[in-house]
Amino acid sequence: MSTSYSALYSFAEPTPGDPAVANAWGTILNTNFTLIDSAIGGTLSLSVAGNSNVTLTANSGAADQARNAAFIFTGALTGDITVFWPVSPRGGVFSVYNNTSGAHTLTCAVTGTPGTTVAVPQGGTLTLVSDGTNIRQTLTGTGLGIATGTSGHVLGYLDGNLTFSGSNAYGTPASITLTNATGLPLATGITGFGTGVEAFLATPTSANLAAALTDETGTGANVFANSPTLVTPALGTPASGVLTNCTGLPNAAVVGLGTAALDNTGTSGATIPLLNGANTWSGIQTMDKIVPAIGTTTTNTTITPTGDSTPQYNTTALHTAATIAVPSGTPTDGQPMILRIIDDGTARGLTWASGYAAIGVTLPTTTVINKYLYVGCKYNAQSSKWDVLAVGQQA
Repeated sequence: MSTSYSALYSFAEPTPGDPAVANAWGTILNTNFTLIDSAIGGTLSLSVAGNSNVTLTANSGAADQARNAAFIFTGALTGDITVFWPVSPRGGVFSVYNNTSGAHTLTCAVTGTPGTTVAVPQGGTLTLVSDGTNIRQTLTGTGLGIATGTSGHVLGYLDGNLTFSGSNAYGTPASITLTNATGLPLATGITGFGTGVEAFLATPTSANLAAALTDETGTGANVFANSPTLVTPALGTPASGVLTNCTGLPNAAVVGLGTAALDNTGTSGATIPLLNGANTWSGIQTMDKIVPAIGTTTTNTTITPTGDSTPQYNTTALHTAATIAVPSGTPTDGQPMILRIIDDGTARGLTWASGYAAIGVTLPTTTVINKYLYVGCKYNAQSSKWDVLAVGQQA
C-alpha cells in the first residue's frame, strides 16, 4: 500500500485507486478522525520532573504527543529544561500550561534548530505557534484591542508593552507598581490623607500647612531658622538667648535688679546694683553707707597695693623694713587710694617707689611703734604718678 501524509499533522493520505487500500478506507478514515480530534481539542498532561530535556513523540498516521492542541506539564523541576516539538513539516497552534514546581525555567523549542524559543512562566498558560523551526507566542507587542471585558476573565500573558486606550477600570488589584505612572489625582487617586493634607500638597501655603497640622501654636506665616521675622511671639522660658541687639526691654522685665535701680530713685535701705562704666545720677542721691573693698597684708619687704579692686590697703604687722610699690592694675585719673600701716612693736623703715609724688606733705620714712600711719593718694594720669595729698600719724 502506497500512503503519504499531510504536511502539518501527518494525517494518512492513501493513493486513490490503489487496490491495496480498496477495503481499508474506512479504517484509515476513522484513524484520521481520531488524530484530527487530538489536533483540534486533545490535551496532553505530561510529567517533566527532574532536570532532563523532553522530546515529544511525533508519528505519521498514528497517535503521538506532539499533535495535541493543549499541553499541561507537571512535576518538580530540579534544573532548567527544554521541551522539544518536531521539526518541519510539523507545525500548528497549541497552548502550554506550566504547572511545574521548583525555581527553574521551562522552555519550548523545535528539535535540532536554532530557531526562536519561548519560556513559559510557572503557573502561566501561553498560546504558541510553531512553523517547524521557530516557536513564538501568538499575542505579543503593543496595541492589543479588546472591545469589552468581563469580570473574572483572564486575557493571558503578553511579553511586550500594552497600551490601553480610553478609560479602563482595573478593579482592586492585589498589587501594582506605579514607578512610572503619571496623572494620579490627589483627590480620588490617593486615600488615607489626614484633614488638610491633600489641600497642602496641592497648594503648599503656610495657611494650608497650619490647617493640616493638629498641634501647632500661633498663626501666620511659616518660620525657618535663618533671619525670621516674628510678630509679638511669646517665647516662654528659652534655655539660652543672646540679647545683644534687642531694644525696648523695660526695667521691670529684668530679674535681680534692686528697687532703686528699677525706679531710678534711692531710698533708705534700698539696694543699688553694681554698675560698670560711666553712670550719671540725676538729682541728689542719699546713701546711708558705702562699704569699700579693702586689701590686706601682714608684712612683706615689698608692699604692692591692689589698685584695681581695693581703694584701701592695710599692712597689719610690719616686722621688716619695706618698700611701698605703686598699686597694681590700671588706674584711672583721680582714683583714690588710702594706705594704712602699723608695725609689730618695732619701728620699721619705709622706702617709697618713684611712682609716688608728695604734694604739700613729706613721705614718712619710718613707722612709729604701735601707731597707725595713714597715707592718702590720688592717681594723676597726666604725670602717671600717685600724688600723696595727706599723711596722718596716730598720736
